[in-house]
Amino acid sequence: MRPTSPVKTAEIVQKRLGKLGDWTYDEKYSKVSQKIQTFKQFHAKINHLRSHMNVKSCLTTLVLLSSFSLPGLAAPVASLDYSGEYLCKGNNITVGDYEVTIYLKKNRRNSTSQVSVYDLATHTENKQSYTGQAITRGKQLAMTFKLSDAKYAEFSTGMGQFSKVGKTGWTFKNDYYEPDDTGGNYGHEVCTMKPATTSPVSAPASKR
Repeated sequence: MRPTSPVKTAEIVQKRLGKLGDWTYDEKYSKVSQKIQTFKQFHAKINHLRSHMNVKSCLTTLVLLSSFSLPGLAAPVASLDYSGEYLCKGNNITVGDYEVTIYLKKNRRNSTSQVSVYDLATHTENKQSYTGQAITRGKQLAMTFKLSDAKYAEFSTGMGQFSKVGKTGWTFKNDYYEPDDTGGNYGHEVCTMKPATTSPVSAPASKR
């Protein structure tokens, strides 16, 4: 060990304990403590922001999952029942203005929750009757019925859309086409449900 004078030793101890660079020991400790405290506060803010972002992300994920899962869990809506007697006023290029009565009776055995099948009967002003079928999906309608009972029968084919009338009534517009020997006949008719719907679907009567 190299010999050291007491004065030199005191200077070394004073420099180590009393001064650290340009700062005293107390000043250095105070500034380090402030930096540590500032770092802790900054770290706490970062953790708070992260937790807030995680909660927000979880909520967003739950909303997205619920938006995808709800339609799959929803029960199918039961199909509407349009059964009843309808008074129709129409016009076609051959006859002009006319009136007919249409009866719709739901065929529940062959209907589903989305698609309904109906037995159809049409009665004209001159007592002619025709029978056929109709099918609905929601408020959309398609129908067809025989115009003759010959071997190669001709059919009237139409399509329409239902609309609500009052609390329980319905109306629909039917656009149709009917083939014949002169190139075909087409027209449209607006049919409105009568309040009393007691008339059943009738069998075709003999045509005049």
